[in-house]
Amino acid sequence: MIWRMILNCASRAARIALLISAFIGFGALSAHAQRANPLAGQGLEVSAYVNGLGEISALAFEPQTGDVFALDQSRGRVIRLRDRRGDGRLDLKSTYVSGFHQPSGLAVGAAYIYVADVKGVWQIALTKGLSQSTPARLLADLTKLPVSPAALRPLALSPDQTLVYVGLGTKQERAEVPAPLASIVKVDTRTGRASIHATGLRHVTALSMSSMGKLAANVDETLPASDMIVMPVADGFYGFPYAHGDQQPVDGLARQARYQVAKTIAPLVPFTPAQDSDRQIGSALLMPWDLSRLDAWPEVYAGQALVAFAGSRPRIESLDLAGLAFEDSVDAMPLVILDGFSSSRGQVYGQPTAMTVDGGGGLLVADSMSGTIWRLKPAAPILKNLPTVNGPLPTDLAQDKADPQDVATEEPVLESPRTFRRGGSVPRRSRSSESQE
Repeated sequence: MIWRMILNCASRAARIALLISAFIGFGALSAHAQRANPLAGQGLEVSAYVNGLGEISALAFEPQTGDVFALDQSRGRVIRLRDRRGDGRLDLKSTYVSGFHQPSGLAVGAAYIYVADVKGVWQIALTKGLSQSTPARLLADLTKLPVSPAALRPLALSPDQTLVYVGLGTKQERAEVPAPLASIVKVDTRTGRASIHATGLRHVTALSMSSMGKLAANVDETLPASDMIVMPVADGFYGFPYAHGDQQPVDGLARQARYQVAKTIAPLVPFTPAQDSDRQIGSALLMPWDLSRLDAWPEVYAGQALVAFAGSRPRIESLDLAGLAFEDSVDAMPLVILDGFSSSRGQVYGQPTAMTVDGGGGLLVADSMSGTIWRLKPAAPILKNLPTVNGPLPTDLAQDKADPQDVATEEPVLESPRTFRRGGSVPRRSRSSESQE
């Protein structure tokens, strides 16, 4: 009897201790999630758009309804976010479709939504409702292919929506891998037939497609190049595992296939870390053609691409792709437009993993650690000591109307590659480039 009482007391004490530790643990987790305090870049301001969504791995804007779709990797679902008034404030959210296994790729078309998970590429009918009752169709079964399940599988839809491109990466560092690993595969959206589009791409982490059919990809490469942005063309080869950068051979592998080194296509933008420990992975990419909906953003960001970096110092950078000269050097540091996800001591409070532009002209950034989507927009001007004006404004103070001829109708010209290093000064437009504009 005495022993039973002792055991009951011990069991009760253990349960109390477990509850206390769980309470402390949840409190620490909640405080950890609340420590992320993103800081907006020059001329911008940031605010929380929605919280508690889960581990968001992709975002996509749907122009017909103005809704945003978020891919929750942790719960295997697609969330529909609706801003009915187009004022940058969320009104409704709902799980649109679920049942996926570690999804990481998302693309939205006029009639279908496409999701990539470890099983393959799924096709889901797009309706105006907040939820979808029709089951998803497995468009392309990737379980039969030798694909690394640990790698991301980003998606991009062709302009005519007949093809969906998927990145099939590998975690191998410097070793030959069987096809279709380390490649981009295109899938026919009508038949599900898959074929290889481009190879030599170790781990494609993000894809972007222009309205003119230009494809861009962010690729996680082995050192010395942490990441690179490439413009994958049909049957193009981009080096892995034999070369990196502009036909620079990899020790120990290049001799096995010198012809592969010779046909390596140079990246558009190679990133070079300041040191080997500065391992940053570009988790999301928006090219200049993706940013056309940004409303009244500062001129300094015109013609640039945005890359979200995950790693020891998460942040979002704005990269100059228009061939503009830097006053200091080509190794100057890109503009950081969103920071504050880590401390100077190396503590990480958030990871930006997805981006898109919403219908209100703001940039949405998903933090996969806290499940928060942040919204970036131009900062409101600070007006001080304004004179009081009675009646209509004088004609010389009226705003000039934009000349239709001044509106750009063509895509930005992407010129020769340049290397960006982690460190250096903030890039500025040179006087020569300003005079050319």
